[in-house]
Amino acid sequence: MRQIRKYANHKHYDEATHAYVQVVDISDLVADGEQVTVVDDVTGRDVTLETMSRALYERVKSRDLDGDTTLAPADLARLCRKVAGRKGA
Repeated sequence: MRQIRKYANHKHYDEATHAYVQVVDISDLVADGEQVTVVDDVTGRDVTLETMSRALYERVKSRDLDGDTTLAPADLARLCRKVAGRKGA
């Protein structure tokens, strides 16, 4: 399991490579099959979901989806319902 530390200054540190990484780099690790956990350095709380959500937002905002057209608004709506605990997810 790849461990990433999130610091108060919003920097992310990959403990395996001993280097700072950006949130999109973390999503690339996941896309490549790595199991990743992101932990807040101060609280020790698992912030993986928040980090992956941010990575998705950054990719959509920059249109950096590598030509992927399979991500539809309906998929995002289903994910939002699931996270909110609503039926139909």
